[in-house]
Amino acid sequence: MLPARTEMNTVGPRSELLETRLLSNGLELRFFDSSNRYFGDYHRVCIELRCEIEVRADLLEQCRKEDPEVNLRVGQTLLFSKRFERMGVAGQELEQRRREIIDSFLEGAGKYLESPRFILNFALKQAAE
Repeated sequence: MLPARTEMNTVGPRSELLETRLLSNGLELRFFDSSNRYFGDYHRVCIELRCEIEVRADLLEQCRKEDPEVNLRVGQTLLFSKRFERMGVAGQELEQRRREIIDSFLEGAGKYLESPRFILNFALKQAAE
């Protein structure tokens, strides 16, 4: 039996869930904020996107059609994550910068993440690592 894929959890105890987006392909994107003030009224805006993908029987079957030797198992959880940081953000701009980071990412990568093949391609890539 294969061990579950482990990732370093960068969402710390002071992280706050900012937003959840459900995509048409069933993926749930969760955006966490762990921003902090580092000098005076200047902040480091830090947002982490986390999306867990459970390997179900249908996904495993699709993966095996592409790669019969695929190294995945039903019930395994794969983690897609991205981290976004901006330094030197003034206090009155925090909410605006958070919104810009999320909106910019979704505008640029949203269609890709929502594509029918994203989950399959991501699972195959994770299995190869």
